[in-house]
Amino acid sequence: MSNMAHDGASCWDSLPSVIMLEIFSYLKHKDRINASGVCKNWRQALFHPSFWKDITFIYEDSMSIPWARHLADCFALSVQNATIRCQTPHWSPELESLLRNFQDNRNLKKLIIEPTSSTFEWTTNLNDSCIWTERIYKSLLKIISTTKQLKVLTLGCNEDLSVRSRELIDTLILHHGKQLTHLGLASVKEDPENYESIHLNPIIFRQFESLVVLTLDYEHLNNILLDSLTSGTLERLVVHIHDWQYDHPGTSNESWQRFTLNNKRCGLRLNLLHAYVGVTILHSNILQPAMPLTHLRALFCESVNLRALFKLSSWYSSSLKSLVWIDSMDHDELEPPTDDYSVADSADALVLIAWRCLNLVEMVYIGHKYYQENLLAIARLRGHVLRRFEFAESNIISEDEFEFEKTKSEINEILGVNWKPFTDAELTPVLIDAVSGDSRDVIMPLVLEDAK
Repeated sequence: MSNMAHDGASCWDSLPSVIMLEIFSYLKHKDRINASGVCKNWRQALFHPSFWKDITFIYEDSMSIPWARHLADCFALSVQNATIRCQTPHWSPELESLLRNFQDNRNLKKLIIEPTSSTFEWTTNLNDSCIWTERIYKSLLKIISTTKQLKVLTLGCNEDLSVRSRELIDTLILHHGKQLTHLGLASVKEDPENYESIHLNPIIFRQFESLVVLTLDYEHLNNILLDSLTSGTLERLVVHIHDWQYDHPGTSNESWQRFTLNNKRCGLRLNLLHAYVGVTILHSNILQPAMPLTHLRALFCESVNLRALFKLSSWYSSSLKSLVWIDSMDHDELEPPTDDYSVADSADALVLIAWRCLNLVEMVYIGHKYYQENLLAIARLRGHVLRRFEFAESNIISEDEFEFEKTKSEINEILGVNWKPFTDAELTPVLIDAVSGDSRDVIMPLVLEDAK
């Protein structure tokens, strides 16, 4: 009996590689990892390139670096879908090294860069040395030229790359204009009131025949660009608004009407990022009735535009799905800015949005005062379809603690989850005090999701 058991173990230990790979192909990734602990041969099977076509390289701390380096050594030339999450600028050299290894990969189809900040350099002055940016930029050009069928490229909202994007776009059109589906060019600015901008010829975007997702900065958005996006494949257009440029021509409602006719499945996402002027003229200079607006985010703009909120409920009742309005807390604010105190018995702007916007599934409102009864009204109007409903407890104005507990209990019943507003301890420091943290800790995770 013992000999038979021994022979059986030897058999499993020495299975032909073809059979081992066939067995592993039926397992989920986590199960392959567990199985690789059986013996040396099984571990070798785990690291066959066919099982590592889709890799997320993580460069966050000293603990994650060795594994990311090992994956790069093994699969830099064979990986097809690569996502790079990198703590920048601290680990920018690791990002540069990985991209350099990708230069000879002819099979790369997807390259998504997800940095934690909007620059690769320790300095914020573009006139200073940008050693890592230049190297990363050159590697990207080489990757675009080498790979045979790149479909997804996002630059991670990196400001340093956005000002160098003209040649990247030309190279993409030359090699991948027909098959590229995702292009992430939008940026987050280190200094939103003082940054370098470039001119992009909007007509060149007509040469991308298969775009599904496009992200860019508002400075590049105009009527010509909208009229150039005629492929009919576009499903998401993401626009980042920073400092307001008064000479910007803007967009006309007629151009948006033509755009929606050409791109019937496309939704528009507007992100206002430290747009201190842009948020005040959102209702008059930016929004147009024919925009297919699905998501609006106003992040750290330091004010609430009540007229813009009223237009959301009026113009985008059938399209708006998400509203996110986040600021650092104004501890001197006494009354909610979503109430129109100039009109007697006027409805709260967020309640109107919850009532009229039939597809709304997400509302985040942090940094400004808000009445408890309106919070409950929103939950009642949207019900269980509201998948994300986030407020800060210290912003909520309540008559007494007992009434507030009743409100939370009813919202729990309506939403079907253990809902509660964020306590100060649960909030990112910059949300409590603007000088106590970095707004990018909030901004980057939100905007990076848009390009996927």
